[in-house]
Amino acid sequence: MHWLSRAHPAVRLPRKVDFLLVRGKFFVMRASVSLKVFGTIAAVLFAAAAPLAGSPLRNSKRLVNEQAVDLHPLFQWWNKHDGPRPLAAWVHVSGSIVGTNAFGWIVEGQLEGGTAHESASNTPGKVVLQNPPLSDLAEFGKLSTQLKTLSAERTQLAKAETQAGNRAQADAKARNANHRNRGYSRALAADERQLKLTEAQAKDRIKHIDQQISDVKKKLSVYPSNDHYAVDCFALETKLELSRMPIYDHGRTLK
Repeated sequence: MHWLSRAHPAVRLPRKVDFLLVRGKFFVMRASVSLKVFGTIAAVLFAAAAPLAGSPLRNSKRLVNEQAVDLHPLFQWWNKHDGPRPLAAWVHVSGSIVGTNAFGWIVEGQLEGGTAHESASNTPGKVVLQNPPLSDLAEFGKLSTQLKTLSAERTQLAKAETQAGNRAQADAKARNANHRNRGYSRALAADERQLKLTEAQAKDRIKHIDQQISDVKKKLSVYPSNDHYAVDCFALETKLELSRMPIYDHGRTLK
């Protein structure tokens, strides 16, 4: 069995030829992937955009070539950049997903660190991200959907609160102007009470939603952007190339 199939046992490789460069020699390999594996990507991919903020300090425990790796020392160093950089072969990869293949994602963006880039920081270009963080992508998609749903609900509630408040004020003015008409005045007073109750309920619900929105935004703050998924992670330099693109292995995430 080809080592690519062992790395991706669930992937059937259709007939498509690519070239793998290993130590200066080209080898022909089958390198197309079933769309089923990466079907979740399409829902949250948007136009390429430069990362704004965020943090690569996620998923410190990885499995690479069946070996467990703990990136915690690198994560600690990253916060302060104090002393020698541990785990030098682990490169900071950031950018946008512009395609997929049998290895994982094709990422266009920046590279920082790694033995092949010791003299260059923020090296631009395309790379292959092997064993990409699909669970991270799925989590971003879930949080992004939650934020949009909560924001839409808040907008509707704010509108209902404003309308109820305006109608309650109008009822109060009409009741004062028609205080001699007791029947009409009582009907206006009842309607005013109901509108004020609706206004108060909407206001309380908005407070609850604001807290939920704050919680979701806090979780999203580790990502470069709230409106599209951008890669921001550490990946192991493999010294391999695919179609002249260097391959970096994110590793499988361990809980």
